[in-house]
Amino acid sequence: MKKLSVKKGDIAVLALALIAFAAVLLLRGSPNTVTAEVSINGKTVFSSDLNKITEKEEIELENGVIIGIEPGKIYFISSPCSGKDCIKFGELLSEGQTAVCVPSKTVITLKGEKKGSIPDAIS
Repeated sequence: MKKLSVKKGDIAVLALALIAFAAVLLLRGSPNTVTAEVSINGKTVFSSDLNKITEKEEIELENGVIIGIEPGKIYFISSPCSGKDCIKFGELLSEGQTAVCVPSKTVITLKGEKKGSIPDAIS
């Protein structure tokens, strides 16, 4: 069996790769604002920055759906639909997450925005 040896060059390459990975994570950061948008039939009926919510609230929408909102999260509490699949989505916590109640045409979407962010690409 051949014994593997580690050379100085191997350590340098590994160190550079780790530094590059850490830099990407730090520069990527997290959104400064996470906005929850609730829409019914494509029309936004509620919007709020989840970072500014200070206490638990229940919001009853015009179609009978009840939404729960707490600091940093939003979720379906109840719906007049028969399947209740929307409640099974659970809590939405980070940008890009979406929960839908198809029978009531209700959509919850979390959108994020970084202050001072730069575009991914310039066209």
